[in-house]
Amino acid sequence: LIDKAPIFDQVIQDWDGTMSTDPKNEKFTAFELGINTNSNDGNMAGKLNFYSTTWSDRIATRSVVNIDGDDDIIYLSGINQNHIGVEAEVSARLSDMFRIDLGMGYGNWKYTEDASGTYRDDDGSDRTYSYALENLRVGDMPQTNMIFGLSATPVEGSKIQVLYRAYSSHYADWSPTSREYSEGSSPNRDQSWMTPSYGILDLNAYSALEMFE
Repeated sequence: LIDKAPIFDQVIQDWDGTMSTDPKNEKFTAFELGINTNSNDGNMAGKLNFYSTTWSDRIATRSVVNIDGDDDIIYLSGINQNHIGVEAEVSARLSDMFRIDLGMGYGNWKYTEDASGTYRDDDGSDRTYSYALENLRVGDMPQTNMIFGLSATPVEGSKIQVLYRAYSSHYADWSPTSREYSEGSSPNRDQSWMTPSYGILDLNAYSALEMFE
């Protein structure tokens, strides 16, 4: 269990020095278990890793635009998250020239409880609202990915690689205005928008030439 003090940007409003009220230290607990293996001839290698990380009392800031058009910051507290997942990698040298690499990662990252947020009105009063985050998927990063790579070494000092990365379970970040609720109102429990699955293809090549006199 690790205690972490929040950074200044999360507790102090830059343009007028307004501070968040009573910020708490963030806490997180991480557990990880993995195995690495190699063939006797060194032509194959594999990794398997399981992880579980829990964050408690996280704080964050979100920018919003008031009715009068001015920017303001919501100081969020009590953000609790759990990240659990598995990652695997396999590489194999098919010959002196060719090598193949495979990888995958599957995660289930969620907010585990609702959070609260405070912002200051024009009259100087602090208003606190609840935000419907329980069971919401963590956004801004794909939670599932697969990687396929093929490398060729036609001559010593040169390399050509084709790398394809596929991503899915990529959710949008949540908006404070869409998740905000107060006592007596019905919170929005819908998941954030999920992007369609997508992939990225990279082609890399280089050659290191030796100079002789």
